[in-house]
Amino acid sequence: MQNKLVSVNYSKRPKISWFTPELRLFKNVVIALYDRFKNGKGTPNENTYKREYLDVKKLCRTKINQQKRAANEYYVTNSSNKFKVAWNVIKSESNTKKCSKEASIDSDTFNQYFVNLVSELNLSKDTNVPVQCAKDLVSKFVANSVNCRSSSYFKWRVVQVEDVLHCLAKLSPSRMEDYYGLSNKVLKDIGDIIVEPLTTLLNIILEQGVYPSVLKVTKVIPVYKKGDTKSLEL
Repeated sequence: MQNKLVSVNYSKRPKISWFTPELRLFKNVVIALYDRFKNGKGTPNENTYKREYLDVKKLCRTKINQQKRAANEYYVTNSSNKFKVAWNVIKSESNTKKCSKEASIDSDTFNQYFVNLVSELNLSKDTNVPVQCAKDLVSKFVANSVNCRSSSYFKWRVVQVEDVLHCLAKLSPSRMEDYYGLSNKVLKDIGDIIVEPLTTLLNIILEQGVYPSVLKVTKVIPVYKKGDTKSLEL
């Protein structure tokens, strides 16, 4: 008897019931209107059937998004560990896509190239302003700031919930994800749920003067345009 290796996919996707009978009815109506539009192609009523189908389809999608958001909010709000549950919901809604194409250059080589590239730059050859001059200007500014009578320099005020909501509202609805699978769109969608703990975290960062190491991680995705796929030269 031989042992067989079996791959088991374990998903942490939360089980949230959001598909209501009303949505099922909407879906059936959309299907019926689509069949009518499909069967009515070439008839005088084709444009009318198409317009009615698209209108109801759009309305159905709006209803689904509203119901799904309400179910997620209820699920998080009524959970004992709101932070953990909120992140599970975020990850399940991120729809992370993985590229199956094998890279021509491994990630370590790519990373080392750009890390070493910075150390090879000679700024004195690329600028008319001496480096020491720039250092003197910074030192002078810092000295003036420290000796200034005003206490407004380098002083933070307490961040309010309204401040965070205002910043979230100004974010672009981008779906581009960071290292942890979080995007602007997800933040905007759940902003009213996480705004209070997020505000608390921001104030702690400002009070302690320590920026979390996990927030210093970034994800760089090289996009091939043209040239040799095995060359790192720009």
